[in-house]
Amino acid sequence: MKASAIEFRLRMWIQIVILILGFWAPWIGPLDLGRRYATLAWLALQLSRSGLAGFSAATAVVIVFGVSLVVRALMPSEADIAA
Repeated sequence: MKASAIEFRLRMWIQIVILILGFWAPWIGPLDLGRRYATLAWLALQLSRSGLAGFSAATAVVIVFGVSLVVRALMPSEADIAA
């Protein structure tokens, strides 16, 4: 799958627009779909509402989980090491 010349030239701007739309979600306000929440706060709130942990502990759990996902994504795979 090859990108056209214009897609290749504008690839960073395309990615920035996708990220902004994904995080900002401008359709939530005008369509009255609810309020915007930070994902960290929402996940911690859901964990605390389920009774698994208090809000402070749930926030720590969500942060540790997120950091572990980032570390795992940055680690080279077995195929990368073998090559």
